[in-house]
Amino acid sequence: MCLEDMKKREETKKAEIEGRKSLKMSIEFDVKMSTKKLYDYLLYHTYTSFSGMLGVFIGFCFFLLFVLKANYLYLAASIVVLAYLPVSLYTRAKRQMLLTKAFKEPLHYKLTEEGVEISQGEIREFQAWKDMYKGASNKFRRLSIDSYNCNKISYIENINMEKARRDEIVENIKRVLEHQYLLYQTTFRDGQDTSKRKFDFAKRMEFEIDKKYRSIEKITIEFEINHNNEDKFWLSFVDSGDSGEDENETEQLKHEIEKCIDKYDDDKYGNVKCNVKSGGK
Repeated sequence: MCLEDMKKREETKKAEIEGRKSLKMSIEFDVKMSTKKLYDYLLYHTYTSFSGMLGVFIGFCFFLLFVLKANYLYLAASIVVLAYLPVSLYTRAKRQMLLTKAFKEPLHYKLTEEGVEISQGEIREFQAWKDMYKGASNKFRRLSIDSYNCNKISYIENINMEKARRDEIVENIKRVLEHQYLLYQTTFRDGQDTSKRKFDFAKRMEFEIDKKYRSIEKITIEFEINHNNEDKFWLSFVDSGDSGEDENETEQLKHEIEKCIDKYDDDKYGNVKCNVKSGGK
């Protein structure tokens, strides 16, 4: 091989390395609030609460009494009860849009390998991934893009929690459910025009835990925020086929995690399940 060819190969290799360095993962999107979106948000949270459902029930009871007794006082009461909440919530949404400075400009989200940056105008805040999990080692955290196109944004996160205590593992699982899955549901449903959003958002997480839980190879979480299908949050214990030093400790960990997940086993949160996989990855 001549010297010139060797030089060209070296330059090509160097360019490839520099190119890989520059291709750091970065996902960016904007969230802009409006009166309609805020009103939809308030309606959803009101009518999925006990007080909201109770108001609807009382309103229909008044309407039923009107049908049975033909008394227009019951009809008037039914209209007042059923119409009061939607009208008052719209007024509240409009007032909040006028008075809340944070709603004047869009929020810009940027997800990188290091963490999440949220900016609005000149204000910027950054949250590192390593600070989101207790007892986790940032050195062994990996983030990679699985799919990034107009139909789907999907990425995989591997987190080493071998030094995390049992209570820290449970707390981290709870944080993923409440501060990622449920928060993303709100962001994509209420922060954007859902009817115009044509892409799905998906994330797979793999947690490596203390080796004393030998019967658990790892804990995996898969959640999806879909634009036209049901959202889902599935947690699985991947069985290693081995037995641990203290199976009672392992069963206690599983029980506490399952208890945390089962609280959200309701259709309004999507398909939230905690199941056990047997063997294999």
